[in-house]
Amino acid sequence: TSWREPGRLAITPTTACQMRCRYCKVVLGRRHASPEILDRAVDLLLTSEREQLELQFFGGEPLLRRDEVARTMARAAALAVSLGKRLRFTLTTNGLLLDDDVLALLGKYDSRVLFSMDGSPAVMAAERPLASGRDASAAVEVGLRRLARSGIPYFVNVVVTPETVEQLVERVRYIADLGVGTVQLCYSTGPGWNRDARRAFCAALERCVRLASRLGSRGRPLRIQNLDSQAEPTVLSNDLLVD
Repeated sequence: TSWREPGRLAITPTTACQMRCRYCKVVLGRRHASPEILDRAVDLLLTSEREQLELQFFGGEPLLRRDEVARTMARAAALAVSLGKRLRFTLTTNGLLLDDDVLALLGKYDSRVLFSMDGSPAVMAAERPLASGRDASAAVEVGLRRLARSGIPYFVNVVVTPETVEQLVERVRYIADLGVGTVQLCYSTGPGWNRDARRAFCAALERCVRLASRLGSRGRPLRIQNLDSQAEPTVLSNDLLVD
């Protein structure tokens, strides 16, 4: 990691989640990180010599423990100020619990949202159903619209698998049509990414960049975040991950 990049740490407040994404490799359950673990993780991040730091809430769905998320943010922000550090929070969420209270909390700090969404209602029903098996796409889109209105910085994270990589451009187009300005394109972890699948993924990335260019020429800017970031899945990144 470049010295000029923020010092980053991801914490998992809970392994609980309302969704059962087909490609998710996280062992979901009802395990929660204790307040002590969350505090020690923050203290570890603040030992970094870098002035710019980033604390990401990962999961599970972090907002299932919103009180602990709020407490951890308040403590971390106060400590960062006392140490002369700049601290940004990134909240990873499926959007189902992204209400006005959460948005007000995020608005108090230097925050951004990683919004997990893979495409149209048909895509969401197939790839990201609720634990009950029901489709949550309508509720997810409500959360996305609420987030967009709030003015809080965000980007949509789109996950593809070897089986769905040819659909990537159509998925990104659907999300762009919802008014989203920034997307991050992420591949699922696990087997299946043989040479042909990897080539297909790289070709799909190129087609998404061309799509963004066409949309931009029509006054609809779309940023592909992969072009200027290390967009690796969290479990493969070189960031610290605490649960």
